[in-house]
Amino acid sequence: MKFKILTSLILLYLSFSQLIIAQVVAESPKGSIPGKLSIHGWVKEMSVSLKDTDVILYQYSAKTGNYIEVKRVKTPIKGEYNFQLDLYSKYMIELSKEDYTTKKIVFDTDVMQLTNTPAPFEFIVDMVRDREGLGYLKPMATVLYQRKSMSFDYQLDYSKEEQEKDAKSKQERIEKLELQRKAAEEKAKQN
Repeated sequence: MKFKILTSLILLYLSFSQLIIAQVVAESPKGSIPGKLSIHGWVKEMSVSLKDTDVILYQYSAKTGNYIEVKRVKTPIKGEYNFQLDLYSKYMIELSKEDYTTKKIVFDTDVMQLTNTPAPFEFIVDMVRDREGLGYLKPMATVLYQRKSMSFDYQLDYSKEEQEKDAKSKQERIEKLELQRKAAEEKAKQN
């Protein structure tokens, strides 16, 4: 009799625990850990902090297919800024300062099936002086969750160097055409 009661209780416990697990799984979509990704960034030129750099945070809207400005800050003397990004979202940070090339970084905060809040992500953006108005057309890096290391990391977009070369080449062609036009005008004036 005691054995039957004990067996019944164990079966009841197992059935009840499976029901609870099934309910939690059914209610929790893939990667449902709540929380934020804390990012802490610095803006520098070589090793010198850049104050008064505009840092604009945009969030991607699936509804419009565009990035929408969420927050804008100016860096203090140490060139620091901090943002809290919702998980399972896409963001972009744009860094700009007069006489410097504007840089953009995309953050994809989908942590898949991470079971705890991700560690803060810290990074430095090295700004460069603007050369002849050249700029990056696309973001220069993407920060995303790496399943293997279970942390956020970045991927640089090396095509930026090629884009910069193409833009410089285009600018040189424009300047050459402008010199040819001026030479033709001078020649026409002399005749």
